[in-house]
Amino acid sequence: VALIMSCGTQDKKSLIEKLQTKKNDTIADSLKIRVLKEYYSNGKIKTETEAKGNLRHGLMKSYNREGQLLSQVNYVHNVREGMATNFYPVSGKVNSTLIYKNGIKEGDEIWYYENKDQPFRVSPFVKGRIEGTQKYYFEDGKLMAEVDYKNGFPGKGLKEYKKDGTLITDYPKLIINQKDHLAQANKVILSIELSDPNTKVKFYRGSLTEGKFLNDDLLELAMQYGTSQVDFNVPPGSTLNQKVTITASYKTKYGVPQVVSRTYNLNVTNNK
Repeated sequence: VALIMSCGTQDKKSLIEKLQTKKNDTIADSLKIRVLKEYYSNGKIKTETEAKGNLRHGLMKSYNREGQLLSQVNYVHNVREGMATNFYPVSGKVNSTLIYKNGIKEGDEIWYYENKDQPFRVSPFVKGRIEGTQKYYFEDGKLMAEVDYKNGFPGKGLKEYKKDGTLITDYPKLIINQKDHLAQANKVILSIELSDPNTKVKFYRGSLTEGKFLNDDLLELAMQYGTSQVDFNVPPGSTLNQKVTITASYKTKYGVPQVVSRTYNLNVTNNK
């Protein structure tokens, strides 16, 4: 019986050693960087992803159906970290660069002209949102525009320049007209439009952040044929005295966000 017990103990020990070795091999394998590949139906490579275990860890590259590189981004334990780059597919030149910190954009996002290798737009990011002055450039490197941002929203005070450096001042005007309908409906209407009806615009009502920046609390006004309106009820025998802030947001000819705001002093009495 002792002999049987002895052999049983030895076999058990050998098995434990084998399992321990297998376990160590598995752990070692899980720490190795491997490259996972995904393909289009035409056989061209779609993505190449460095991974550690089940997590993306290292460089991930994406391609179009013709096999041209579109982007590459670095991952650390499945979270974007460090420099990410997008490419113009035909030329292979850099289209844009941005930086991730713990999966969130942080620092300058830079877009480039394809033929000039010059920055077109530089946007400063803080905790995933544009914060500070966004700048645009002409192909020769001269400054085209500057617009301030806060918490991801553009603000008033846009500066745009012609190629000779002259400041542009000729922009569509925000027009607010008061229309009285007291006799018929006991109300007044503010009609809102831009002086250039061909400009694609959005109108908002509400207070700007720091009196300058758009924000999530603004009420976007419905539009019809380029015009918005705000109705105010004025019961018979009452007076309405109110300041109404209206803001217009649109893109300029350069494609830069322009924010224009007016505070309208509404003072009306219904004598019915």
